[in-house]
Amino acid sequence: MSQDLKNRLLLSDTGIPDIFVAKYAQSLSRDALLLYLWLMMKCGSGASFSEKDVKALNIFPVSDTDKVLAELMSAGLIGRQDKDFTITDLKLVEVDEYTADVLAKGYINKDKGVGSDDKTREILSNSISGTFYQGYMPYVFYRLVDKCLYEYNFESQVVYKLFEYGKDNRIDRDYLAMEKVAKDWSDKGYLTCDRLDSFLERSSRVNKLKKVLGSLMRRRMNENDITHINKWIMAYDTDEAMLRYAFQVNEYKGDIKTTDIETTLSAWYEAGVTNIEQAAVYEEERHKENKNKYARKKGRGGTSWKTGAEAGLTGEEGAGIKKAAPSGPEEKSGTAEDDLPDDILDLFGARDDND
Repeated sequence: MSQDLKNRLLLSDTGIPDIFVAKYAQSLSRDALLLYLWLMMKCGSGASFSEKDVKALNIFPVSDTDKVLAELMSAGLIGRQDKDFTITDLKLVEVDEYTADVLAKGYINKDKGVGSDDKTREILSNSISGTFYQGYMPYVFYRLVDKCLYEYNFESQVVYKLFEYGKDNRIDRDYLAMEKVAKDWSDKGYLTCDRLDSFLERSSRVNKLKKVLGSLMRRRMNENDITHINKWIMAYDTDEAMLRYAFQVNEYKGDIKTTDIETTLSAWYEAGVTNIEQAAVYEEERHKENKNKYARKKGRGGTSWKTGAEAGLTGEEGAGIKKAAPSGPEEKSGTAEDDLPDDILDLFGARDDND
């Protein structure tokens, strides 16, 4: 093969900073990610390009150009100078930001040398790197460790649990997602293991009940559902078995709503029900009560039927038409159970088999 032919082949390498992969890539749309890679291949870090250059790449519809460029600018991956754009030098920006943090917040005091805090940080960082990143933790996560220790004032064990949480929720490679969780914990005051463990235990229960309810209702859970689930845990101490049974006793309604389940759980709580066995006894007693109530009502007077003619209707108006009429000595107003079909009464055990 001639050298000229080899030169025509696209066999060059594109240099992408590791920090881009660890901190930015996961949050970009497909079009923005492709554009950035193409720009780095054609121009390189720090280079300039125009909107015309982007359109010439023909990666996505021309009408989307402004939107994709705006996404890259919002992420800090490109900047604008007059009519042209520049590709941000991510490594330079990161070094500048880290230096500013060190000086402003006093993470490191060069006059004191390496102290016990620095040794603790090094041991913790190395442990996290070896456990979660096979010994190759991206630089930005070292910065996150510093931020958690010195800005958020997390206990060392809380920092480690942050990376455990990231691993369990598959966000340990997404710096922005991990940073968001760390800030959320800081805002809520989960700075010590005791406070954090209580939150994580409740979070685990919420996730389990979310999966159970989603399976029972055969749909994806939304924010409103999660709000209900949190209430069931905090107010009623609901577990998976109780949730499944609360759903089961409402199945006769067909289209079950979270409010139906909550009504059942609330009734159990008010009755002092704390486990599935007590809930079963409660529901059995409730069904017996409904059955007895129906029997008492029935004993006060049943119903008889009149033809249309007997009811005073004539001609076509009365042909084949029956009308309910009271058979007792005086007319009584009915209840909601008078209109219940037999199959619903059966569900509550409110109708005798011999009726």
